[in-house]
Amino acid sequence: MYLDRLTYYVQPDKQNKTFRRQIGACDFSSLSEIKNAFSVEALSKEFYQKLSHWYFASLNEVEFPNENNQNQHQFNSQAMIRLITRMMFVWFMKEKGLVPEKLFDKSYIDTLLNYKDKTGSTYYKAILQNLFFATLNTEMGDKRKWITSSGYGVQHFYRYKRFFNQETTDEFLELMKSIPFLNGGLFENLDIVETANKEKNLPKKDIRIDCFSDNPKNEKRLTVPDFLFFGTYKADISSYLDDAGKDQVEIEGLINLLQRYDFTIDENSPDDQEVALDPELLGTVFENLLAS
Repeated sequence: MYLDRLTYYVQPDKQNKTFRRQIGACDFSSLSEIKNAFSVEALSKEFYQKLSHWYFASLNEVEFPNENNQNQHQFNSQAMIRLITRMMFVWFMKEKGLVPEKLFDKSYIDTLLNYKDKTGSTYYKAILQNLFFATLNTEMGDKRKWITSSGYGVQHFYRYKRFFNQETTDEFLELMKSIPFLNGGLFENLDIVETANKEKNLPKKDIRIDCFSDNPKNEKRLTVPDFLFFGTYKADISSYLDDAGKDQVEIEGLINLLQRYDFTIDENSPDDQEVALDPELLGTVFENLLAS
């Protein structure tokens, strides 16, 4: 009789959340129960369901500038799929030690920020946008610095200094210093911002898509609330799922959700499977959310 070998890889310096949860919930009463505890596929489905619930709930809460008068629901959908894709890529980088854990530690973040954004979106703007655009999409070195009054149109400067506690601005720069520059399009800021050119008779251009702007006049144009990332809340996602029973679904903040799972940076081999979420899931999530 041929038997598959099912294996967990655990590391002494990791919390091994998936291992603890899957094995702790298994009663070992049958072979199917044991296989389910080691099942990568089941784990991925569970994660995708929770992530898709978060995505649908977020569409009722966010607002992005829509200067081309597109369908607002479709516009928000595209923006949130970009956010999820960026976040999952960052999460795999974090697992590789390339992005500091502190950026996703609520207790630490509370020491950095004053949460004064008028739309309640301080974390997304001050931490995530600065991470995406002014860090991962900006060469390491002297270019990574706070914006000045002459920084209009230059998209690699750090913004939202007013949302940081005065004594933590240098600490934040130091924290971001070692994060690598990625020469790709995923973290490209999609705003089109250009100064006027009198010689060529070209007017000033200011089209906001990501809305990475330090100007207080743009503050209310972008809403991605803090509660979408930390804690839990109830949401009505019944219309998205065509299910009347989904009118009071408990939604877990995206950071809390990602922290509940182990992410592996290793590919699964045919013989040994690590029960975790591997990088292939990034493409699966993107394709499924886009289709939905």
